[in-house]
Amino acid sequence: NAVSYAPFTAGISPGELVTLAGQNLADSPQIASTLPLPNKLGNAQVMVNGLAAPIYSVSSGLISFLVPYAVSSASLASIQVVHGTASNTVTLPVNATTPGIFTFQQNGVGDASAEHLDYTYVNSAHPAQPGETIQVFVTGLGAVNPLVQDGAAAPATTLNNTTNTF
Repeated sequence: NAVSYAPFTAGISPGELVTLAGQNLADSPQIASTLPLPNKLGNAQVMVNGLAAPIYSVSSGLISFLVPYAVSSASLASIQVVHGTASNTVTLPVNATTPGIFTFQQNGVGDASAEHLDYTYVNSAHPAQPGETIQVFVTGLGAVNPLVQDGAAAPATTLNNTTNTF
């Protein structure tokens, strides 16, 4: 999980942002600049059960990508990076949800990245109040309805609800 840093044994979920670490994963550091996200970036591609995954960013040592929604029908996912040659394959469980909460420290620990509805940060100086609605930034909540195209932004006029409890 790209934000909680849960190990691969925790599994993955459809639509989740995942970061892989390794060596010689891409030609040069790049961040995708268009939507939908590309399936190839820095001459690197990530295959999940044979499907090209949308890639957010790459470097020689890290790749961040979105798990394709089509893996929701599988119990296991095989992940492989292709950069010139194909890497070894890593197989892990597919979960309905594998939530990870973005944190202000950007290292998976500490205070959650959350905002009041006026877009000010929830923190010790401005805590959330009982009954208040806040925004929390997460990944790994699984499938949504209506479905969003892999790597695309959800439409601004439609609420895409999660289909699983977590």
